[in-house]
Amino acid sequence: MDLLRWCVKNRLLLLLLGLIAAFQLVTIRPGFLAGEDTFLYLSHARNLAFGWPYGATDFIHTTEAALYSPAAYPPVFPILLAPVYRFSGLNPHPYKILLVCTLMLCLVVIARLYGNRGTLQLLLVVALLGFNPFITEQKNQILSDLPFLLFVCLLLALCSTLWERDGKGSPYFWPGICVGLLSYLAYGTRSIGIGLIPCIIAFGLIRYRRIASFSMVAAGVFALSAMLQSWLVSSNSDYLRLAVWDPRAAARNLHFYVGTTSYLWDAGVGTSPRIVVFALATCLFLVGAWKGIREPLDLATFFSIGYGLFLIFWPMHQGRYLLPLLPVYLYLVARGLFSVRDFISRRWPTIGTVAAGAVAGILLLTYAGKYRTSDFGPNPDAWDSAAAMQLYDFVRDATPQNAIFIAGGPRALALYTGRRAARFPEQHMDRETLSEYIDKVGATYLVASRIDSDQWAMLCRSLGGTGPVFSNPSYTVYKASPVHSGKKLSSP
Repeated sequence: MDLLRWCVKNRLLLLLLGLIAAFQLVTIRPGFLAGEDTFLYLSHARNLAFGWPYGATDFIHTTEAALYSPAAYPPVFPILLAPVYRFSGLNPHPYKILLVCTLMLCLVVIARLYGNRGTLQLLLVVALLGFNPFITEQKNQILSDLPFLLFVCLLLALCSTLWERDGKGSPYFWPGICVGLLSYLAYGTRSIGIGLIPCIIAFGLIRYRRIASFSMVAAGVFALSAMLQSWLVSSNSDYLRLAVWDPRAAARNLHFYVGTTSYLWDAGVGTSPRIVVFALATCLFLVGAWKGIREPLDLATFFSIGYGLFLIFWPMHQGRYLLPLLPVYLYLVARGLFSVRDFISRRWPTIGTVAAGAVAGILLLTYAGKYRTSDFGPNPDAWDSAAAMQLYDFVRDATPQNAIFIAGGPRALALYTGRRAARFPEQHMDRETLSEYIDKVGATYLVASRIDSDQWAMLCRSLGGTGPVFSNPSYTVYKASPVHSGKKLSSP
């Protein structure tokens, strides 16, 4: 009966969620798109599905290409993918449906997190998130960001409820276990999740001047879970090599993330409209943030501040790292809009309502403009394109099982062909150093693609012996013929 009453009360929200789910399903693009990280996750998922060693991915991790990829990823996302891999293999469509389901769960939790706001404001927040082109793009890339967002949102929603009850005689042991497990699931999806327990403890000290009982239980459960993961699955990330102070990182990252945020409002019609709508959204965000400052600090905002500072000072940046910040960002945009509406409506009620509706329409129309210029068809550079499949067929049929490749996409090549593969060096790449690198890796073949750098293609031709052994419009394979110099590279 309670569920029925909730459904009746939130029928508009349920209708909106249904529209978002349908939209996200029909905008699934075919193929494996964008970054190659997907294939290391899928390699782990394959190993879990068939009971093979977790790290047996055939991807050769080297210090010369350490920034390209860690040797292994944390296990939670591969665990989610493993049942799908067991039944669907390398068909990308089921994985994207899984991510659509993950997104819908995120939206439900976010609706719960901001459920105390007005109905129209909540609907706008959910619409701005669910129809966002950036999130639609993330759904089409089989990466860990959406599952990480789900676990973070679940954790924030649960902790917000527990803080309201803490110290009032309510039980804390089992809730603490749940918080610890959710914190671990976030950490086991993306390593940055290690900061969630400190975030919860710091929030309690700042907001309530105490440490909640459930947070101490959660810290213990998290520590035990993380140690168990370290014992069972070795997934140490070489990204820790980046944890060095760079005085220019903050300015560089701030410029990058502000620019990336502006593209959330790209209508596909040029720079000027994007900047205008971004400026409008920024003003609304600042108004919403000002209103929030005048209220007690909430955990979601505190997490966003800490995570945002981490992004600014971490030496490496990627656009997808912004995803955990979008719920709070778009919530504050919506809150600013409704605050402006309320201010105007004190004197001109009709004008305030019409103006707010017009601005909300402009924000959503930028999404429509972006989708109008987007391509939802096959990508000729997808990792499972016809040209790529020709390459994989050649490697499986015409090279020995112990062949070793150096390529721009080594993880995809390894998963599709069962051959060991390494990434080419990232810096100081010339004929001599590449020759030494070939010796170190033991490579027998070099692969150049049209999306690789011209320098890499030139070096492949230079060290490719008598010429290509395979070629199509997208890929060229050479048999490696290194020039021995007697020098040794540093071992990994």
